[in-house]
Amino acid sequence: MSSPNRHISITEETRAKLLAHRERTGISTMRLLRGKKDTLPKGLNSALVNQWLKGAIRSARPEHLNFVLVEWGKLPDKSESMLQISEASKTHLRNKLKATGLSSIRNLFRGRNDLPEGFTEKSMRIAINPNPSMRNVNKAHYDYMLRVCDEYLDMKSKVKR
Repeated sequence: MSSPNRHISITEETRAKLLAHRERTGISTMRLLRGKKDTLPKGLNSALVNQWLKGAIRSARPEHLNFVLVEWGKLPDKSESMLQISEASKTHLRNKLKATGLSSIRNLFRGRNDLPEGFTEKSMRIAINPNPSMRNVNKAHYDYMLRVCDEYLDMKSKVKR
């Protein structure tokens, strides 16, 4: 009978697979595990996974390693989910948000039940931030913000009629 604390080796091949998933998705270990408290195997955390990635820890509980490989494997490539946003696109979104007339953009999204996965106030700020170094945004979040603005402006114009 095997012990519940048995470990398996993290081979260079496995480590390379983990590193490739992180690079492919652009998702950090902390972000990968965030919000998964209900399904996260006991004792698994981002610091532990980071040690695997560095090669500092060369063994893992099978359920830990499997969980991380499965979760990273389910995620799309960053090129599919991320958009390199131009200043013109940011300006377009800022103008749409301004046209709503709402004093806080949070009010536009508060209480909605169709928020895309991972959409937060930080997502909104990144999408409209004039800082040129903040060019990558989640495509689904950007498209969602445009759609919600259009819906709001459409509804607002119908009320005026």
